[in-house]
Amino acid sequence: MNGEKVMRNMVDINTNEDQAYIAARAALRELQNAMEGEAERAGLYTEDDVVALVKEVRAELAAERLLNTKGESQT
Repeated sequence: MNGEKVMRNMVDINTNEDQAYIAARAALRELQNAMEGEAERAGLYTEDDVVALVKEVRAELAAERLLNTKGESQT
């Protein structure tokens, strides 16, 4: 009897894992479809373009944090 319960639980786990995997794949596929062509529209054609964009965004965020920190210390 216990062996049957263990086997049933193993089947349930595998079924849940399979369902989660299928759902994750479907979500990824939907995201990929939604993002199709966006890199080109943003002017990103090479890995170097992406690196430059990341550096630019990081610099903007750092400057924003610095301004926010200075503003808080003056109040």
